[in-house]
Formats: sequence, C-alpha cells, structure tokens
Amino acid sequence: MKPNALQRFLVIVLLLFLIRLILPSMVVPVGIASALSIVLTIVFVAVPILALYAAAAHVWSAKLSATFLASGVALHAVSYFLMRSSGKEGFLPALFDASAQTGLLIWCVGLGSLITAVVKDKNLIPPMAVFLAGFDMYIIFKPTTLPRQIIENAPEVFHAVAAKVPTVLPSGTGGMAVGPGTYIGPADFIFLAMFFVALFKFQMRTRETLLWIMPVLVLYLALVLFGSGLSIGPISLAALPALLPIGLTVLLVNWKQFAMNQEEKLGMALATILAVSLAAFGIYSAAKAKKNPVAPPVASPASE
Repeated sequence: MKPNALQRFLVIVLLLFLIRLILPSMVVPVGIASALSIVLTIVFVAVPILALYAAAAHVWSAKLSATFLASGVALHAVSYFLMRSSGKEGFLPALFDASAQTGLLIWCVGLGSLITAVVKDKNLIPPMAVFLAGFDMYIIFKPTTLPRQIIENAPEVFHAVAAKVPTVLPSGTGGMAVGPGTYIGPADFIFLAMFFVALFKFQMRTRETLLWIMPVLVLYLALVLFGSGLSIGPISLAALPALLPIGLTVLLVNWKQFAMNQEEKLGMALATILAVSLAAFGIYSAAKAKKNPVAPPVASPASE
C-alpha cells in the first residue's frame, strides 16, 4: 500500500529525530570535520524542506491544521523545558532536544496550512511572496526590530524556537563533536509550508518548486554558516532573510501559472513598492547604525 502524504511526512520527521538523537554521541575525526559539516548542512536544510513538501500534498482542513499546531507546540515546549532540566550532556538531553525539534516541524506545518486557508485564489501568491520577502529584509536588517533585538540580546529565546542545523565543533575534551552550527527561524518553515500547501491546492508546479528551492536554500544557508564573519556593506552574512529566496523561487518557477487581471496587477505593483520600501529602509537603518554605533552606557561609581 502506497503511503499517503502525512505518513510520508511522519516517516521523514522520524528519520530526522533518530539522526538528531545519534549525532551528540558521535566522536568526529579531525580529518573529516569540514566535510561532515557540509553534509550536515545539506541534510538539515534539505530534509526538513522535503518533510514540509510531503505534508503539503495532503488536503488540509482547518481542524487538522489546528490539531497539528496545538500538538506540535505542546511537544516542542514540553520537550524544551525537559531538555533544559536534564543537563547538558547525555542521552536524555539529546532525546528531548530531538523531540523539541520534531514538535517544531509539526506545528510549523499546522500553522502554515492554517494560513493557506485564507488564500482563496492563486493570484494572491505573488503579492504575498513579494511582501513577505521585503518585510523579512526589514525585520532582519533594521537593528531595532524586536526579532533582531531578541537574536542579539536574548539569543537563548531565539534558539529555543528555531530549527538547529548541526555542524562539527571542537569539544570540551579537545576532540571534535557535533553541535548546533546555525539556526533557521520558524517563520521560514511556516511560510515555506504555506507556499507548498498553496501550490498543491491550486495544482501548480509543486515538484519543480521543490527541486529548485532545496539547492537554493542549502547554498543560502551555507553562505550564512561559512560566511558569518563577513559582510556586504552594512549587511552581515551571519543573518540573511530566508523569505527572500523562498519567495523569489516560488514566483520564478510558477510565474507562467499566474494570470492576473488589472486589479490584481495593481495589487502586485503596490505590494512590490511596499516590499522594496521596507527592504530599502531596513538596509538604510543598518548602514546608519554601522556608521554611528551606539556606545554602551558607562556605569557610574555609585552603581558598581
């Protein structure tokens, strides 16, 4: 019997769970550390995308989406707090961490499919993709946005809700071990799931989109991971907006599928203007902050 979409999703999620469970106990020879880091980056970007794609092929109801959302959030939250209370090393922290990451994928699928319920026409996809790309650039580049403040001043909060992409790092014993290398924000998975569900819903170029978006995002995240100390002008390569390549890939692969009327073309133009304005303001704010950094407050003798 051929497995259905949700069965394929659960099989992929289980595979990721088992890999995450095994990785912390691995002792990595120095000679293969770099190669293994590249392999792990590919696996932990491509396989979650494949899981989202598999789930998106299902015909989602609001009830099922809400069930995935609620159960995924519960699994993620409970597993995370159990992990925090079980120590830093050993089987239990690895088990709870893998379980939390599993819950993350489940609730991202649930929320993404729930958002898709409001997309009644495929011609809404282009303005949504363009706006989300511009808004993500604004959020990531502007130093004073709440997500940026959380990432910079309370990274543990971001790490608690983000997907971990493992890499090979020096261990406390002087050898090499597998640990978190970089993180993918949940919004990227949520909107990727939303786009996939919408593409299936309107019978668009789903397979072609998958085949393009996996290598695009693998290369994009590799740029973040291996170019984290570099910057292009005011833009640091350590934090790049993933909704930009996601939205552009969805649009470029499926562009011929859209046939917009004059009103929809006007909406697309307005969304593009707004997206470009948001992105430009974000980049301008980043350049301004880099040129005029705010010095930390100096404590007075009385407060020390």
